[in-house]
Amino acid sequence: MSSADVNHSVESVGYNLSWSSFPQNRDHPLFHFIHERFRLSVQSHFSMGVFFRIYMGNIDPEEFLTRTWAKPRDFVRFFKCARELYSQRSKLTGSEINAIWRTYAQMSWNEIKSSASPFMNSQSIAEMENIFRKIVPNIIDKHTTYSYKTFLEVLKPIYTIARGSIAEFYSLEHFIELIYILGIFGTMRDDASGQAIVQTYHRGNRSFHRDGRVLIHPTVLKAFG
Repeated sequence: MSSADVNHSVESVGYNLSWSSFPQNRDHPLFHFIHERFRLSVQSHFSMGVFFRIYMGNIDPEEFLTRTWAKPRDFVRFFKCARELYSQRSKLTGSEINAIWRTYAQMSWNEIKSSASPFMNSQSIAEMENIFRKIVPNIIDKHTTYSYKTFLEVLKPIYTIARGSIAEFYSLEHFIELIYILGIFGTMRDDASGQAIVQTYHRGNRSFHRDGRVLIHPTVLKAFG
C-alpha cells in the first residue's frame, strides 16, 4: 500500500479490483490472475492444476488468502521469503512454511509502518508496536475479543502521540479509519440470521462495523505473537 492510498483516493485508467464477494478458496481471482501471468510468461500450456501443484504445493489456498491481503504483491512477497529461507528446496515441511509465514509477517509489518508514516510519527508507531505486543498474546492465547468501542480506547494513546500539538489533525474516528485502511484490522458481526459478516478494506469494504467485533489481521497477529 502506498501513502497515496492512505491520504486520498487515486483514480487511474484500469479496472477496479474489488474481490469482497468472491469465495476464499482456490477459485479466488488472485490465483487466476497469477496463473494467467505465469501462462503468458512461459508461452505454453500451463493449467491451473499445474500452477497449484508446482507453486502452491502443500500450501492451503484458503490459509494463504486468510494470512494475506489477497493482492498480487502478497504472492510475490511470500515467495521472496521462501526463496531467501529455502532457496534449494522444492518442497517444504509444515514447520518450514510456518517459518516463511513469520518472515512474511515481519516484512509486511515493516511495509505497514512505512505506509503509516504520512499520518503517524515515529513515536506513535513505536507506541502502536508496544500496544500490539501487549494485546496480541491475549488475543491468541486467551481468545480475548474487542468491540469497536474498547478497541478505540486501546488505540487512543497512539492517537494522542500522533496528534501531539498539531492543531489541525485528524479526528480520532478518522485516525482509526486510516488504521483500518492500512489493513491492520477488520470487523465481524452477525446478521439477523446469525451469519457472520466480515468487513475488511482489502476485500473492498470502504468502512467497517461500529457495532462489530474487531479482528486483527492474522499476519499482524503473527508479527507480534
